[in-house]
Amino acid sequence: MQIINLDLDHYNFYCPVSGEYITTEEDGVNEDAQSFRGYWFDEFWDEPTIKDEKLNQLWTEYFHNLKESDPDYKYSDFTDKLDEFFQSVEIQNYVVFKIHKIEFSIIPDKFIYFVIDMNAG
Repeated sequence: MQIINLDLDHYNFYCPVSGEYITTEEDGVNEDAQSFRGYWFDEFWDEPTIKDEKLNQLWTEYFHNLKESDPDYKYSDFTDKLDEFFQSVEIQNYVVFKIHKIEFSIIPDKFIYFVIDMNAG
């Protein structure tokens, strides 16, 4: 899957295909958007929300293998693990938007990954 990296100072993200909001600062994640297939949030990267059956199956297999091969996976760099997963997945027209939210405070920077079906609509 192609990964598009974005460095933003907000979480306002709209689907480039349908124009529907995927997430806003006020409303949170729109899991009902027709192009939305899943998301991974940094603090809970090992507990994603996935609406697509095939993507869910691939994640379940990847995560199971990760836990078996690396019992300390929770202490490794989650962005490396997620990037590795997404690069291993081939689902036609699915794109990952990796949003790095830049914080200008003592709160650490945040990451969120959205999988969007660019052919939805």
